[in-house]
Amino acid sequence: MDRACHLLLIGDVAVTDAELSSAFAEAGDSFITTRVNYVGEALRTLETGEYHACVINSHAGLDNGLQIINSAVKQGWRGPVTFLIHSGGMDDCLPKPDIPYVDFIALEQVTPELLARSLLSGLAHQKIHTLMQEKRDQLEEFENHISLLNANVGGYVSMLAHDLRSPLSVIKQFASIMQSGLTGDVNAEQQEYLETIVARADGLNAFIGDLLEVSGLELASRGMRCRAVSADEISGMISRALDISLAREEINLTVDVGVSVPRMYCDPNKLVKAVATIALYSCRLTKAGGNISIRVHEDLARKSVIFDVINDGHQIPLERLLQFNQGLNCDVRSGVGGQSSLGLSLYIAKELVRFNLGDIEVRNEAAFGSTFSVASPVYDPTFVLELYKKRLPQFDRALDHVAIIRVDVENAIGRKHLDLIDSALHGAIRTTDLVFRTTSQRWLIVLAMQGASTEVVSMQLHDVLLKALRTQDRAASTMPEINLCGVWHIETGYVEFAAAFNTEFEHEELATELAS
Repeated sequence: MDRACHLLLIGDVAVTDAELSSAFAEAGDSFITTRVNYVGEALRTLETGEYHACVINSHAGLDNGLQIINSAVKQGWRGPVTFLIHSGGMDDCLPKPDIPYVDFIALEQVTPELLARSLLSGLAHQKIHTLMQEKRDQLEEFENHISLLNANVGGYVSMLAHDLRSPLSVIKQFASIMQSGLTGDVNAEQQEYLETIVARADGLNAFIGDLLEVSGLELASRGMRCRAVSADEISGMISRALDISLAREEINLTVDVGVSVPRMYCDPNKLVKAVATIALYSCRLTKAGGNISIRVHEDLARKSVIFDVINDGHQIPLERLLQFNQGLNCDVRSGVGGQSSLGLSLYIAKELVRFNLGDIEVRNEAAFGSTFSVASPVYDPTFVLELYKKRLPQFDRALDHVAIIRVDVENAIGRKHLDLIDSALHGAIRTTDLVFRTTSQRWLIVLAMQGASTEVVSMQLHDVLLKALRTQDRAASTMPEINLCGVWHIETGYVEFAAAFNTEFEHEELATELAS
């Protein structure tokens, strides 16, 4: 220690200062002691905050000792405590106050060396705990600062992008007018120049679109509308999203859905955007007249539905291929695999797939071309929960607890209000949360949180739902019933958490009117 340790000895601690001094000296440390005998005196002494560690003789029982420490904790005491108790009480489940380090020593076995060892261990533990808390506070402050910077950058990028699009539109418009011959005859060489201008304007316009997508990713992470979606529905949306763009590039598109592909758990709009972005990126690897094929099939081993985006163009250089796979599959919070290693479009696709608990891989085909594979988890709530547990640290390492909330609408209300409630719930959650609509009038929500504090969760959900309903219908009076089913630590309490989730989850299809 850098300075003498100030010890408070409460009660009859039968170890002399000389004996403690000798024991501490062997460890190269020094100490100052203060001895008190009464509870009131001990409380007043601890409240001064001048003591590093405390020893309490609890020969008459732990109640008085716990009263002293719990009162001191309320005043900010966080130092280590060693209780001296009779050996007969050592086998009981001993209560511990809310401090980083508590030790118990049998009165019959107390020696200066044992007591000094306990105190030194407690002080070392306290030092580590304090250092870790300081680092957590610094990390939180840094993350808040980064979030603020990201918000400012996002606003600047949006403003810049919109300012650039206006002159680009004018350039393309006048070039197109000249191409059409409205301003006079255009020879072959001039036509080639004008085509280059239009193509470059389109390319720059697409790049600006990517910039806006990146600046809006943080907003896109909210309002996730994950649900059970069929492969046919997703495939149809992909075809509609790509038909015009690929036709303009003179690329042929085919979409093939395998037999008996199960439903998946995803936000269909965000997943379609990711697959479409990858398909458009693949166009860069394919010449005019080439082919882009999207093959949809189930991967039983990964419990996922796979979207293989296959092009018949040139292969990706090996070094670039390795860089792609590293960037697509690394922890986004590690700082690797960002926009610099992937480019804007692939980075956008990666984040959208990550929001959906999926992943992306890329490989070269044997003869020619390459394949980007997008994986989306099947609609198996138990598997989605396991995947969620693994992915949660990637979103925010500070989130260490999860709560299950059940939302019920008991009264028979119309489809309009049910849809409003569904939209409000999905709009309120983040990528770190899950929503399952188990019936037409019941939802299960998994909320991630820092610590086990849940006092305001139900109130916040109630306010969100009330605001959503009143916005659409000022006369709305029917409010859902919000029940907190429990809170668990995501690591140590996962088994109990999963069991409670499976108990609450009703494996049934949505009501007929909802499906229609």
